[in-house]
Amino acid sequence: MSTFPPTLWASTDISFKRTTNGCEAFHRKLNGLFYHSHPSIFELVDRLEEFVFETSFKMREGPARPPKANERRKQAWLESIIANYQAETVTTEQFRKRFVRHLCQTPPCKETLILIFKYVNKAVF
Repeated sequence: MSTFPPTLWASTDISFKRTTNGCEAFHRKLNGLFYHSHPSIFELVDRLEEFVFETSFKMREGPARPPKANERRKQAWLESIIANYQAETVTTEQFRKRFVRHLCQTPPCKETLILIFKYVNKAVF
């Protein structure tokens, strides 16, 4: 048993656009600030100051644009499929087929692939 189990840090909420949670998004952004694995303390401070400036600027811009109608429909569809699976009203096989059908109709996106791995692998293993 690990000190930090996945239930503590991994989110199954599908409203996140790029990662499964805010911690992963921050870590990805932080890793992208540096060109090598061991920056000097001066470079670290400079990059963190830039990061704080950019973040505060984005926060002042206000909320992001509302999702388009097509994105809202896809989001609602995915939420209904997951809700049915969690309520055990569909079998694992039906759940997989619906996701595969979704992948064939639309280009696979990172969010959909994350959902497939989270829910289907839980059912298989």
